Amino acid sequence: MDSLGVLAAILAWLLILGIALLRIPGVGMRALAGPWLVLTVVSMGCVFMAFFVISYGLLFAFGREAAAAGVAVAAIVLAATPVFWALVLRRRARRTATHG
Repeated sequence: MDSLGVLAAILAWLLILGIALLRIPGVGMRALAGPWLVLTVVSMGCVFMAFFVISYGLLFAFGREAAAAGVAVAAIVLAATPVFWALVLRRRARRTATHG
């Protein structure tokens, strides 16, 4: 898969999660889409940079197998980041909708 395919897959993943987040009853679309997108992009950027350094450290310290394990863990964490922020925002939206 080339880099354009990877980028398209990432954007499709974010779009699906964004649509799922926006289907919360009682909360407007604009109220959650912006914060979710910003939190997701910033978190994914920070996680990517951290795991980039960690993976290279593992590569030079322990070899290819350790670096491959580090990359696999990084992929799982990066895939879970948008889901995590969607769940956090959804929980906060439901809490404020019932108390507000």
